[in-house]
Amino acid sequence: MCDWCGGFETAHHMFLSCSRFASLWGLVRSWLGISSADPCYLQEHAIQFAYLSGGLRAHHSFLKHVWLCCVWVLWNERTNRIFKKIESPIDQMLDKVKLHSFWWMKTTNINIRLIFICGR
Repeated sequence: MCDWCGGFETAHHMFLSCSRFASLWGLVRSWLGISSADPCYLQEHAIQFAYLSGGLRAHHSFLKHVWLCCVWVLWNERTNRIFKKIESPIDQMLDKVKLHSFWWMKTTNINIRLIFICGR
């Protein structure tokens, strides 16, 4: 059972429909300046998210990267809640997605600046 809402904990529930985590996707899309509806299945969600920006291959790669960062942050939040009894507010989870995205992309592009990731 889900530690937050009591629902049956599946990958779909944890990453897309849990009341605790579902709002992160909307915040990430807002940060990136894109909009969409969330598909019902996790695999479709990943594919749709990666292609929200249109045709450029670099954009698809960037969005795949951000999607993986979101999943990573959500998984770590779940683990911290269960094993360490630590819970982060949703705005801190968004900050973690931004920071992880920056550091992961920085490993392949040393010229990327933090201003791009933070949107300031």
